[in-house]
Amino acid sequence: MARRSRILMFGLPIVTLMAGVGALVSIARNQPVSQSASPINSPPVQPSPRPGEGTRAFIGATGIVEPAGQEIALGSHTAGIVSKVLVQPGMQVAKGDALFVIDERVALAQLAIRQAELDAAVRRRADVLARSRSVEAARDAALAAAQAARVELEELQDQLRSGEDLQTRTGNTAITARELTNRRNAERSAAAKLAESDARAAQAEAELGLVANLDAPTIAVETANINLARQSLKRAQVDLDLLTVRAPVDATVLQVNVRAGEFAQAGTMTTPLIIIGNLSPLHVRVDIDEVDIGLFRPEAKAYASLRGQTDRSAQLSFVRIDPIVVPKKSLSGAAAERVDTRVLHVVYALPEGVLSAYAGQQVDVFIESDQTLGSDKLDSVPIPR
Repeated sequence: MARRSRILMFGLPIVTLMAGVGALVSIARNQPVSQSASPINSPPVQPSPRPGEGTRAFIGATGIVEPAGQEIALGSHTAGIVSKVLVQPGMQVAKGDALFVIDERVALAQLAIRQAELDAAVRRRADVLARSRSVEAARDAALAAAQAARVELEELQDQLRSGEDLQTRTGNTAITARELTNRRNAERSAAAKLAESDARAAQAEAELGLVANLDAPTIAVETANINLARQSLKRAQVDLDLLTVRAPVDATVLQVNVRAGEFAQAGTMTTPLIIIGNLSPLHVRVDIDEVDIGLFRPEAKAYASLRGQTDRSAQLSFVRIDPIVVPKKSLSGAAAERVDTRVLHVVYALPEGVLSAYAGQQVDVFIESDQTLGSDKLDSVPIPR
């Protein structure tokens, strides 16, 4: 009995201890091996101080690469089926170059109709003017005939007076009575002819006046119709031209979101049909937090590096400030950021050939401030995320 008590007293703890040690060894063997992992992309770091200067504080900010003058989102003046797309991303276009065309068949038909209306109005007025000119020519001919008859009468009257004077002085020896009678008959015939010519001239003058009174309103109406038809033709030409969307400036095609056969909506769209921009030079639009605006100076040096490429940076050239503080649109998700954070937009020019950047790419930006920091304050420098 005493032997069994000793076995229970000493053996049971030993067995329990061995079981615990075995369990610990088993647990240790089954634990995953932890390895230190380094980030794929290095976090952004501020530029190193220049020789002879203390540690300078930097304003940390984020920026986005954009074309000079920002992107130009193009739409269509008129809704319709796209018949031709004439560009593709990466193409250089000049101001006025066609980018894409909406179906033109209806507009071409309207243009032909307006041209026909203008031609008809021009012909109608030409016919009225031709009639007036014809009547005027007839009047001029009648006046000319009357003047010729008057001259002929005056000549015959002069011949008759000369014959009568000659007969009075010499009797019938110089001129016969028959010759004198012939001259009198010719003078009477010329007088009748003149009367007839004057009557015709008066009739032609009256007809011209009548035609002028009748045709003047008609000519005025047809002239107005011509002007209206010309304006309608211009409108039809404008409608046709608006079906071709052209580049407003010299630029590079950045994005094409429309294809031939698709229906293009008119007006503002969530996704622009085509995006163009001037890529020489590229600009960087920097968001400076409202709490850092007081530390910002336009003449301060600014540096930018592409996300994940902290080994290369470029010094930026100041371009302008958008003089309005706006809500921040791109939030990084940091705990210190609030939805109501407001930022100041500052635009810099990116030097060519330093960074291989594309429009729309994000960059980390550091801007020198007026403050200098000691080594104990370096950890307080804001780092963009």
